[in-house]
Amino acid sequence: MKEQKTEDPIVALLAEDEDGFTFANKTSQWIAYERHVESMRSDRLFKDPLAVHLCGKYGKTLSDSFAKHAPMLFPGLGECGFLWYHASRTKLLSEEITKWSLGFSAEVPHQVINLGSGHDTRAFWDSALNSVSLYIEVDEAQVNEPKERIIENIQPTPKLVCKQRVVVSLDFSKESILDLPKKAGFDATIPSCWLLEGLVMYLEEAAVQNLYSNIMALSAKGSVVIVNIVGHSKTHHKAEFADTAFLENGWTKISNLKFGEPGFTWRYPKEVEPNKSLGFVFYQKK
Repeated sequence: MKEQKTEDPIVALLAEDEDGFTFANKTSQWIAYERHVESMRSDRLFKDPLAVHLCGKYGKTLSDSFAKHAPMLFPGLGECGFLWYHASRTKLLSEEITKWSLGFSAEVPHQVINLGSGHDTRAFWDSALNSVSLYIEVDEAQVNEPKERIIENIQPTPKLVCKQRVVVSLDFSKESILDLPKKAGFDATIPSCWLLEGLVMYLEEAAVQNLYSNIMALSAKGSVVIVNIVGHSKTHHKAEFADTAFLENGWTKISNLKFGEPGFTWRYPKEVEPNKSLGFVFYQKK
């Protein structure tokens, strides 16, 4: 009698569900769950008090499922690979936003745009946004609508740490961020910090190219772009693809950090070599 193979839960999670949630949509709950786990640690890197409300029905399931695959992508980190990586990248972006904001006086307005924001809640807890004039969260309606309903029902009502927060629903594969000035009050004449955390790996090449081109078209002097890259993946998910787009159009590359390299070592074991695939690349318009 042949032994029956148990199907990997991730296979079912990759499919679109009855509510129209795609796998990319579901990952918003996964990241929220892992931010909640980090927030509960006594030695936490950050405290996200809203994450616990946004884990949904997929958050823990995805976290547990991907933990089993983590040792392949995070050699030396075991099943904690994704958990530590997501916590570390959350901290990294806070640090980078803070450094960028400190470059402006209190009188200079500047804005942060989180593209593919998922169930992000920085606007309510991250002190890096204290001096930011406008924080824009952009994702698909399937992600934004339930998220906003949940936040509206949290008691006591969460308070913003930034001056203003705007949520925009947009399908990156079909729509353009060039509509942000009309939809979100985005100001193309002031510096912007563009966050692309966990976005480009869910898009096709043409969509990524258009996204980079439109970011450049909307960016004033002093703007920065932070792109989450995957080295062992499709060409348009890599730093080299972003290099071609930005460096050939006058932008400056600030750095390229892989998880485990100096500046991106939170939760990373000292005895383990830096990750060879996952990290961030940073560009600035001087």
